[in-house]
Amino acid sequence: VYYWEELINFISIIFFPTTLYIFWKKFAIPNLIISIFMAGASAFLIKLMFSDLATGLLLVGFSIFDLYEVFKGPLKHLAHSLHSSEISLLLVKVEDIEIGMGDLLFYSLATGLAYSIGGEILALTSIILIKIGVLATLLLLERRKMLPGLPLPVLLSVFATFLVSLLS
Repeated sequence: VYYWEELINFISIIFFPTTLYIFWKKFAIPNLIISIFMAGASAFLIKLMFSDLATGLLLVGFSIFDLYEVFKGPLKHLAHSLHSSEISLLLVKVEDIEIGMGDLLFYSLATGLAYSIGGEILALTSIILIKIGVLATLLLLERRKMLPGLPLPVLLSVFATFLVSLLS
């Protein structure tokens, strides 16, 4: 029981305030707060249900699936055909960029996996790697209209997490 209380405290203390701080002055805070909370809570429940290995495979699998969905699958056509109001509950809008709720969920799940395997330092490293991956994706978005949000951030985090797991 004590372990899960620590995990909840860690997620609350580290992830929520840092993300909130980044978006505080420019964006629609109430929707953003609800989105971050829902993604974090969902990720926490998923992490409770699966082992570390299963969670890692889930993260890698959905990152690969995200590539397919955005470039070849229905998401490519769905994004162009629907009005934003029809899918707005599934998206977090940050200026001209729309981030899927699933992306936020998997970023939180990757951080939870890192914490489960390596503690606070690895979780903080995971958060930094996710932010680097998101920044790289945003830079690549300047050249393309639509890119998957999972592969770079999540795979960076999972790679570092499993590298630490193998070395310890």
